[in-house]
Amino acid sequence: MSDILNKQIVLTLNRLHQAFELRSVRKAVEDITSLNPHTDQPPFMFVDITYDQREDGSYDTENPTHYRPVSVAEWINLPVRSCDLAINCGRRELRAPTVIIATNYDKVPEKSTKFSPEAIWARDNSTCQATGRKLTREEGDLGHNIARANGGRRSWDNIALLDKRLNRMQGIKTFAEMGWNIRPKAPKARRVMLTVKDAKHESHLLFLN
Repeated sequence: MSDILNKQIVLTLNRLHQAFELRSVRKAVEDITSLNPHTDQPPFMFVDITYDQREDGSYDTENPTHYRPVSVAEWINLPVRSCDLAINCGRRELRAPTVIIATNYDKVPEKSTKFSPEAIWARDNSTCQATGRKLTREEGDLGHNIARANGGRRSWDNIALLDKRLNRMQGIKTFAEMGWNIRPKAPKARRVMLTVKDAKHESHLLFLN
């Protein structure tokens, strides 16, 4: 088998044709050749992308004409074109998948935001949570509801962006003891779709914004 199997270059689409993941060629081959034990249908299909052929025999890969999901039986008989990546199987070559589609999956995975000072600034929109005033980096500070001296944690629900002057005034008091109605919490998980900057192969550009 070719070294290409370990390359993380296969774009994965859900059944709505939304790109949400990159996986290795090896994993993609395993996916499109496996069967769902409940339906005896493949959970993934190979995506065959068609390009116009120029007079010199090369392919216009920047302007695909159409694409279609194909079964594993059809995939293994597709010709390996000059524009394709190939898996060397010894006696023959197989066209390597660069895009596959999940036939029964219509979601985009959600990703939680990792806690960090920068993430607090983003969550609170660079705004003092006590006064509603926009803050510069020099003016803002991370205020703790329960002070670290009292066992307060560095966590989403214990930290809010405050004006530095108010943060100094707060001392070890809680937000409520200061008369502030501040109830920080973790930002909602967001759906993460791949974009053009994630493309690992020219065929991916057809599916990425």
